[in-house]
Amino acid sequence: MRKIAVCLLLACVVCAAPFAQTPEDCFNRGKAHLDTGNYDRAVADFTEAIALNPRYIEAYLGRGLAYFLKRHYIKAIADLEAVLTIEPDNADVKEFIELIREGRES
Repeated sequence: MRKIAVCLLLACVVCAAPFAQTPEDCFNRGKAHLDTGNYDRAVADFTEAIALNPRYIEAYLGRGLAYFLKRHYIKAIADLEAVLTIEPDNADVKEFIELIREGRES
């Protein structure tokens, strides 16, 4: 009985290995979805990348861009501000936030 349990456990580990996701896998899928205009799927994949690596700046930027393209400006700004908590001196991100805010006011 114990041998069967060990074999089942080993089989689960071996079978699950090809399905393991890295943050980079999720990011690359998100980028591909972003490139094809599938913003909802892009957001989902970037969110998964962020869950796996909460300091993954590129994933926040990708998700922020997807939100921006979906016209979800508050969420886009939130993701860009998350980048600034990791990288406070990122002038490009600061400028993008200002452009979004200015565009919403006009």
